[in-house]
Amino acid sequence: PDLTGVSVLVVDGSAATGGTLSTHAALQHMKADIVLVGDGADALALAAKRPFDVALIDDGSPGLDGLHVLRKLHELRPFMGLVLYT
Repeated sequence: PDLTGVSVLVVDGSAATGGTLSTHAALQHMKADIVLVGDGADALALAAKRPFDVALIDDGSPGLDGLHVLRKLHELRPFMGLVLYT
């Protein structure tokens, strides 16, 4: 699928160690606009400043609990698609 124009916020603490490289590569291949952050606090701060179409949230990210981040993102951006994964 072509995801041109779709903005994706990826919240994953393993980003620094390359844990999301396959997801990132797949999204890039589909031409999505990807922003990668390493923790929930950064995700919430960024989502408060700009809209995203979807957020992929690693439940094991450092700092804030993934479910907490999901709920807060829903409050900030109720129409953003949210996916919590482990």
